[in-house]
Amino acid sequence: MYNDAILTVNRFLTASSTDAYTLSQRRKSINMSSELYQAVLEHFRHKYPGWPIHSRFERQQYNDSIPLTQAIISFDYVILNGYRYYAANQSGNMTASVVSAETPWSALLSAGRLLDIFQFQQNTHTPPMWLARIHWFKLSGGPREAIWNM
Repeated sequence: MYNDAILTVNRFLTASSTDAYTLSQRRKSINMSSELYQAVLEHFRHKYPGWPIHSRFERQQYNDSIPLTQAIISFDYVILNGYRYYAANQSGNMTASVVSAETPWSALLSAGRLLDIFQFQQNTHTPPMWLARIHWFKLSGGPREAIWNM
């Protein structure tokens, strides 16, 4: 199954009791890494199958197709319920990037590491979207000590 997923910030926040959040004041305009670019492209193709987009690195399949832009605004953290969740790719603080959220394939909560928090806008005619990329942890199927059993 999937390891990484792109979520809207609002979906990332559904595990919370409130939808109020604040993004870090520190932000920077950058081009997406190739790994993030591919994840965003796959996210949009799955979520909006009728949206005519293609990768800048592949041949245009349809006449009206437009290349997905690489430009984003990257944020260091999001504040939710008074706690800062840092993007692991912007901070060395890995423990502050562990989150619990609904996965795209299940309504159940899963744990993962928040990799990126960013604003994406395809062009000036489309509204901006605030997105997060999360790497989901896998349950271990191997032998383990029963340290939590009492």
